[in-house]
Amino acid sequence: MEKTANFEIIIKPQKGWFDLNLKELWLYRELAFIFAWRDIKVRYKQTALGIIWAILQPVLMVAIFSFFFGKLAKVPSDGIPYPIFAFVGIMFWNYFSISLTGVSNTIIDNENIIKKVYFPRLILPISSTLTPLIDLGISLLVLVAFMLYYYMFPMFTGILMLPVLFFISFLASSGPGLFLASINLKYRDVRYALPFFIQILMYVTPVIFW
Repeated sequence: MEKTANFEIIIKPQKGWFDLNLKELWLYRELAFIFAWRDIKVRYKQTALGIIWAILQPVLMVAIFSFFFGKLAKVPSDGIPYPIFAFVGIMFWNYFSISLTGVSNTIIDNENIIKKVYFPRLILPISSTLTPLIDLGISLLVLVAFMLYYYMFPMFTGILMLPVLFFISFLASSGPGLFLASINLKYRDVRYALPFFIQILMYVTPVIFW
């Protein structure tokens, strides 16, 4: 950005691969939380169960996978109760899929704001990855309930790995999401094709038997 004598702001593209201006992102950090809170309210608006869906969806998926893959297909879980085994994979997969979809649509969904007000554009995809953290946090509480039910307790090293897994999930969703968001500007087919490919990826990747 450059300021002219008339105090007009000229927005120019960034030069270089790593010129992210992290200081500016930090200054606008509150805006990311505002966008995330807006998305949370819109997501559960006019629903009878509200945020309870964040519990029902993974629990129902675990019940289905435990029956088909645990009981019928006899997928090995290395001695771990299959509901816990499947829930851990589903929990992180749900965060990845919701974040990837949100980031890929973030420019289209916020087109009016982008055209009217200046702010670091990376705030929008970052806020799209913050919104599913609410569901992920609730899923962690459900996972603790499953572990208490089966009398299983995680190792200390496993607890220390959680922040690393969160960060990897963030990178895995935001990176491809930003790439798809740029394509989505020209080809709106991305919005309709992405949910279909995410469903396929769930069975291609070892979410059920990792």
